[in-house]
Amino acid sequence: MRFKYLQKAVSVVLGLSLIAGSGILSAGAVQARHYTIESPYAEVDWDNWDQYKANLHTHSIASDGEVDFDDMIEYHYQLGYDILAMTDHGVVDRGWDKRPKTVPLFSLFTINRSKGKLPTPLTQERYAEITAGTDRGGRGMTRVPLAAEQNAAVPNNNHVNSFFADWGQAKMGVDGDYETVVKNIDALGGLTVINHPGEWTGARYDAAKSSDPKIVSKFANLFVKYDSCLGLDINSKKDVRTQNDRILWDNVLQLVVPYGRNVYGFATSDAHQLDVVDCGYTVHLMPENTISEVRKSMESGTFFAVSRYLSGEKLGEGEPPAVERISVTDSSTSNAGSSITIAAKDYNEIRWIANGEVIATGETLLLDEHAEEIGCYVRAEVQGDSGILYTQPFIVSCEEAPVTPQEIPHYFDWSSLLRNIVDRLLNVIDAIHEGNVIFDTVIWMLFGITL
Repeated sequence: MRFKYLQKAVSVVLGLSLIAGSGILSAGAVQARHYTIESPYAEVDWDNWDQYKANLHTHSIASDGEVDFDDMIEYHYQLGYDILAMTDHGVVDRGWDKRPKTVPLFSLFTINRSKGKLPTPLTQERYAEITAGTDRGGRGMTRVPLAAEQNAAVPNNNHVNSFFADWGQAKMGVDGDYETVVKNIDALGGLTVINHPGEWTGARYDAAKSSDPKIVSKFANLFVKYDSCLGLDINSKKDVRTQNDRILWDNVLQLVVPYGRNVYGFATSDAHQLDVVDCGYTVHLMPENTISEVRKSMESGTFFAVSRYLSGEKLGEGEPPAVERISVTDSSTSNAGSSITIAAKDYNEIRWIANGEVIATGETLLLDEHAEEIGCYVRAEVQGDSGILYTQPFIVSCEEAPVTPQEIPHYFDWSSLLRNIVDRLLNVIDAIHEGNVIFDTVIWMLFGITL
């Protein structure tokens, strides 16, 4: 009897072995899926392109900064920046060698910073030297033209940075109204970025606001409607106000990616003082540092967001992490499984994030091992002792588990109603600000400021 039981046991084991060998059953095996990965870095020539450091959000005494216009430009140049956008509130930058056209009514509220001094432009000679890099080994600093921070006088700082479009000079804005800015800049062929959304949403103090369906849908609909609105500020200044805006970023991505839309993450210093400069920036991968390549990088996502701060804490005094290469394999290029690999330096950990959750750590993400966790995108955070680097999202589609677009709700929005009510009044006020010499002179004279 014992021999018969032994025979049966052996037969069962052999049977299971044959099944496993045939691929029908394999303990611990991962079933391969067919992925397509759209990498924003797909066209980067890692061997020949350079990496250029940019600050796309900067202030001076032309609005509410404490540093003169020319001094802020010089400081970035001395720190080795390659790209700079001067984005004063309601003041369109029409040239570093031209005095910014300040808005007297706005300036009154920040006179303690400017001390009544008008901004000083660069001389034409110095402007030429900086843009050509004649005293920096030929490495010039590129000016991003027609930059400004829009919605200059809103109470809850629903600010928008705009570039490449001459619109918004002296415009006040309406609380919660992002679309008016984005729509007008889009019509002129410019680009926009949503600045520190947590200040307006309240997520600066309450992380749950970044998952509020009304808030998430508001931004998601904006991104689906306007391709020229590139992304969100996800870590600016010292990351006190933006610490929960990465949550919003992930929530928005889950809604918009199925519509074929990517949303990029930006980091900036939003510098109003010199001691804030260099706390956050972007690193652009380009064949050369020209304004056309800068714009192309912003639009295509060939850049990283980098910050020296997390939640108000400085991470260290050394160099933040830097990415040296990104390699992608998917079903169209490999039969060995789909993966994304990041080669970096000055880092301790690489975290892979999908649907707002960390799904893996390490240089390489094997998609088949996380098939149940990946939805329509994945992004990486490269953490080091002295900073953090954010990649742009990789768009992921799976043949076996396709993601279909879900309807993005439209909720009642007070900002639209406010815009309709005050539009005519704002047009009158904007007209008064825009080029009214008598009004400007009276404002200056009343407060003893010398023209």
